[in-house]
Amino acid sequence: MFENVAETGDGLWFAEGWVVDLEASERPVVVELLVDGQGVAAAVADLPRHDLGAAAGRSARGFRIVRQRPGSAAAGSTMAVRVANTDWLLPGSRPAPQPGAPPARRHVRGDVDGVEGLTVSGWVHDPAAPADRLSVDLMAGDRVIASGRADRFRSDLLDAGIGDGAHGFRVTLPPDFAHVASHAVQVVVRETGRPLNADTVTVEGIPTLPAGTLETASEEELRSQVTALACALDRLTVGRQTSLPFRDYPAWKAMYGTAATPADAPQGWRCLVLVIGNDDDASARTEASLAAQSRAPDCVLSLSAEGRIGDLDAGSGGLVADRLAVVPLLAGETLAPDALVRLTSALAGGAGIAYGDYERMTDDGPEPLFSPDWNDSFFLHRHYIGPACAIAGARLGAVDPNDGPADLFFRAVEAAMAEGGGVHHIPHILAARPDGAAWPDEAAAVERHLSRRGLPARVGPASTAVPDARSIDWEPRSAPPSVSVIVPTRDALALVQACLDTLLHRTAYPAVEVILADNGSQDPATLRYFAQMARSGGIRILPCPGPFNYAAINNRAAVEARGEILAFVNNDIEIPENAGADWLVRLTAHFVRPEIGVVGPKLLYPNGMVQHGGVVLGVNGLADHSFRHARGDEPGYDGRLAVPHEVSAVTAAFLLTRRSLFLELGGFDAEHLPVAFNDVDYCLKVGAAGQRVLFDPTVALLHRESATRGTDSAPHRRGQAWRENECMKRRWAGIIGDDPFYNPNLGLDGLPFSGMALPPRRRRAP
Repeated sequence: MFENVAETGDGLWFAEGWVVDLEASERPVVVELLVDGQGVAAAVADLPRHDLGAAAGRSARGFRIVRQRPGSAAAGSTMAVRVANTDWLLPGSRPAPQPGAPPARRHVRGDVDGVEGLTVSGWVHDPAAPADRLSVDLMAGDRVIASGRADRFRSDLLDAGIGDGAHGFRVTLPPDFAHVASHAVQVVVRETGRPLNADTVTVEGIPTLPAGTLETASEEELRSQVTALACALDRLTVGRQTSLPFRDYPAWKAMYGTAATPADAPQGWRCLVLVIGNDDDASARTEASLAAQSRAPDCVLSLSAEGRIGDLDAGSGGLVADRLAVVPLLAGETLAPDALVRLTSALAGGAGIAYGDYERMTDDGPEPLFSPDWNDSFFLHRHYIGPACAIAGARLGAVDPNDGPADLFFRAVEAAMAEGGGVHHIPHILAARPDGAAWPDEAAAVERHLSRRGLPARVGPASTAVPDARSIDWEPRSAPPSVSVIVPTRDALALVQACLDTLLHRTAYPAVEVILADNGSQDPATLRYFAQMARSGGIRILPCPGPFNYAAINNRAAVEARGEILAFVNNDIEIPENAGADWLVRLTAHFVRPEIGVVGPKLLYPNGMVQHGGVVLGVNGLADHSFRHARGDEPGYDGRLAVPHEVSAVTAAFLLTRRSLFLELGGFDAEHLPVAFNDVDYCLKVGAAGQRVLFDPTVALLHRESATRGTDSAPHRRGQAWRENECMKRRWAGIIGDDPFYNPNLGLDGLPFSGMALPPRRRRAP
């Protein structure tokens, strides 16, 4: 389709459209621009066009032909586009722009303010048309190499009064550009045809050879590779890392999808595959993938979706044996050729359970799902591990003949918890799962599992966009724990009043106290409000004078608190009406599990976009919030914005923790981390002590983020922020960049869960 042509004031033509080769959709198509039937320019149609969706198919590619107005073009000339070297004209011929016609001039504002790996970010806005979402092209010379729309929400733009804030862009170069050290690109606003900045920007790749080519590489290529990797490591040490967007998964897989496979299966081990389901065609696809294994299974058994383990030909006892790998598969799931060898090798190394990453097969093609390392809470709320999963038969001694197939996983988890051996994650794509596939009767299996762990609960389907998610209503062992809500503040009457009013009037909880830690308020109206609240018995005022030290203020309040659970709450937090009066009951209910040390909810900006979705370590060199600026109702990558799961850290803008644990670990670090990262540091101490940090997105609160204190970008705060950054990097060097709850195949530049690492990181040895 020939969609549009425009001419800038200096006579530069831009012709745009899209094309798809139905006979060979992976082959690039060359298109030719015609003026009155004569070819004047050509271009490769290689620009992603995700905006076309299913209407054109996922293989549709856009083109943009750029050239000076040809001398042959005159008034009345007609333009068309055809597939080069053919007679196939694209629909949409149109008149050529009139020579000398003044172009419609738009006076836009914008800037390029970030380059992260292959991704260029910035913003562009037309004050005369503030609702318009403009587009940008990244150009190398006169060639468009990537394009994108400036429609991403950025809170800094909103705060600066730039439209509604949704004028940011992040445009990533194609994967091929990763193999060259650097590129000079110009960012051009499509609607004006003019550069956004006068200067070009430099985009740096990480040159690399595709996996498996080292054996055939020349000496010159190897020397070049060593030099490139040395440069890449230098960049990685300062947090400059590279990623590719998920739309480029086929190219990423071609480079890194082939992993080193053990030469032989471990000696003395057998492999039993259990195929569950009632669809014969789906079972046949599964069995075909088993026949293609580099190490064939010793036995393949079938079980209906409604079947019990005792129905197997070998009975439940046939699954229990030393040196036996049991691999349960849903009919229709398929394994990569090396999957059984890799899984069995992990069990032979001492694991009780081993699992890998997988692809979800959708109508738009394979979607990679890169899982975290073992995440007990995530698995309780949904079956996040993929088809590539093996269980050591020796861990299945407690299997009951009446168990369903889903019970196998939970029996193995219980054995791993009791006997050691643990769960081993292989961060590599080892399988594919049909979209919508789900384990039968798994909610009942979870209830039985929790009952055996002494954690009675009601399990049912969750009210979320994640189809296989489960809700768990924990049955308290006694009365809910008492809670002390600690709110540090200094003046800021409007903020703290909204915080306290919504907290007190939208919360139904039997035992809660509110401590207002006043860091030297001076405003008379604020002081009158505090006195009024204290007289009413609604809050307790704790004077905390002195320079602002967030950690010290909260530490002092924690000592004075009477509750079993501490709730650290920023004064710019509000409880929305739709949170439900039981929101605090739902959060504290997680502490019925003795291993839970910290709980944090999802936090939203006032406009409903996500401010906090858990913390990922290593992002942009240290740590960052997940899913910032996503819509509040989005499920997030692999359901992470909808399903409770463990994370390395949550923000202390709203953080619940056991008071005894907080005091035992020394609270927040008031000496080295007085303002920033004391929450992340505390959560990492909790993890190091063997406790878990839980993010619960089913509770969403409002956060006006740094509305009182401001951000660390202010010049007078940059020095303090730098010192706190350096402290964290030194203290937690062993885990920064190796977050167990963030797959090493996921990128660390930009936003977490927004792309694939280029190249993938290696897990550190345990």
